[in-house]
Amino acid sequence: MEQHLWGVSVNIPLGEGKSSLDHVELVVRAGEEEPYILQCLEREKRCGKVTKLAEGRYQFTADVRDAGEMLPWMRTFIGRIESFTCSNNKIEERFWQDLDDVYAMYGLSKAGGGHE
Repeated sequence: MEQHLWGVSVNIPLGEGKSSLDHVELVVRAGEEEPYILQCLEREKRCGKVTKLAEGRYQFTADVRDAGEMLPWMRTFIGRIESFTCSNNKIEERFWQDLDDVYAMYGLSKAGGGHE
């Protein structure tokens, strides 16, 4: 079980309202002049995997017990996130809604990322 923990959600037994792990995919941009972004991804990935897609584009993937615990960490990459998907639709919707709420606070249009 430890291999799928992001935080402390060990009290959600699989099979009781939660039939599988949450699969998360996050694509992040990091320019040549920003090596600290990749370093941060690598250092903080915990049970995830970082894959270079192209120069300056990296994909983070993980299968976790509770993807909701990852939201604060993912927010640290705001402005660099090209896409985010999660097998748990509620988590994905929450991420994009939170981002849209921040944009609205500043009078900006909806956030990107390919969501509706």
